[in-house]
Amino acid sequence: MFCAQCGSQIEVRSSFCSACGAKARVPANAGASPGIDPRMESRILKSEVHSTGLLKNRIAFVFTYLLCAVPTYILPYFGSNSAFLNVVGAASGLGTLPQFWFHLIALYLLIVIAWLRGGQTDRVWLAIFPFLAGIFDMMPGFNLIPFAPTFFHVVTLVVGVMGNVVASDNPGAEKRRFLVSSVGLLILVVLSLVKTQSFFEQAKKGPFRQSNHQQDNQPDQIGTSEHSSEVRRWNPDDSTATYELAISLDRLGKFDEARTQWDKVLRAAQAANDKTRIAIASARFKTCNCPDQANAFMASGLVELWDRHNPVRAAEDFRNVLALLPKHYGATYQLAHSLDEMGQRSEARLLWERVLQMAESSGDQETAKTARQRLAG
Repeated sequence: MFCAQCGSQIEVRSSFCSACGAKARVPANAGASPGIDPRMESRILKSEVHSTGLLKNRIAFVFTYLLCAVPTYILPYFGSNSAFLNVVGAASGLGTLPQFWFHLIALYLLIVIAWLRGGQTDRVWLAIFPFLAGIFDMMPGFNLIPFAPTFFHVVTLVVGVMGNVVASDNPGAEKRRFLVSSVGLLILVVLSLVKTQSFFEQAKKGPFRQSNHQQDNQPDQIGTSEHSSEVRRWNPDDSTATYELAISLDRLGKFDEARTQWDKVLRAAQAANDKTRIAIASARFKTCNCPDQANAFMASGLVELWDRHNPVRAAEDFRNVLALLPKHYGATYQLAHSLDEMGQRSEARLLWERVLQMAESSGDQETAKTARQRLAG
């Protein structure tokens, strides 16, 4: 603070100038921090405006938030929040999928944006909503609840837009939030790059790397088969390796060997009360009298539908089975179920009518009951 009469600096708590005795006056920039040159204070405030001032505009806040939210809706189609794919990646030595880290970065940015906007509108708690959206997006079980992340994102946008920017009692708080967020983002990006590089290096030198001849001859199935066999040699009780081996043998056309592995999968699933794998293994045994190609399509479709929850890919496999065997009971049933999952009710209804006829003619009362329920719904 400076004297209005002689220009001498006055002590912060003094009421009079020690040089000329004039009464001290509060300068126009009364909000300036004590002991800091007003010009320096102005530079600090300008830097804060440049760093986080964009979010003070409601439209800019909404646009920035939505821009960072888009990847969280696209990446799951590539397995970013799939517990199954990430566990398989970890079990195979590859590590977590790269898309998982990209998804995590997008969620972190959403939390940061809400935190910064909340600090500007005196609603720091705003960041809890994108955090909860991340929980429902990434946690196994929680990510099966539809529209939960979307709900929390909408709440974030509505509350963030409704808030008015207020003057802060602590001008440096906004800058500290920006710096802390930047450091956190830098750490997460570096970790993601390291993990992604490690993933691709392991993929190149790991069990999935094949010779040129093998790459032209079903590389994914061959690599998985060899890897699963290797895991089973070290740990015969590894049910996941047995499961992957059974799938791989089916896709390679080694159906007799696959049947032995499916029998082990079924017994392990029954012991663990794993209803999903019980259904897959049980359905697999019903396809053993099919021609080889239809058998492989059927096995692939069961995995896509019940284990990977991908009804679109599953429907393609079941249609291939029906193209080879138009009266295939299991493929008709599974295709009807897949179409229901896809929301294609009219086409599914035609198939459920066929399933009901097949079930009644074969005396399968349980399947007939299911078909009637689907037709009634």
